[in-house]
Amino acid sequence: MNRATLIAIAITIGGCGSTGAPAVPAGTAPVVSDLKLATTTLTVGKTETLTGTLKFVDPDKDAKTLKGEITLSSGQKQALPGSDAQGVNGAGEGTVILGFMFNLPTAGSYTLALWMADAAGNESNHLTATLTAQ
Repeated sequence: MNRATLIAIAITIGGCGSTGAPAVPAGTAPVVSDLKLATTTLTVGKTETLTGTLKFVDPDKDAKTLKGEITLSSGQKQALPGSDAQGVNGAGEGTVILGFMFNLPTAGSYTLALWMADAAGNESNHLTATLTAQ
């Protein structure tokens, strides 16, 4: 069974939410957007760091965890370790700085999916990127 080896690290630089906005009901899921990766091409069998960013908006300011999974070239899905995103507590919006270490086992295409969850477990939309191992 081929498995991608990875370590996930998420650091967040939170932005300030707007003041004077109407109250938002608790339980509103975060929304993620604008996934940018430094590269999408990795070397087979070599541990490499993949970096990037994604933006989030969370009207009730309780975003908490970065989650994800990678779909291997065989179609098998492997969950990424969830990580509490640093600096997002109380932020209505911000940018998450991503750092992942991958060691992809075989050449081919892999799909990386990332999303956030809030303190109540409400999950955001999923963002995807295609990674190529060669």
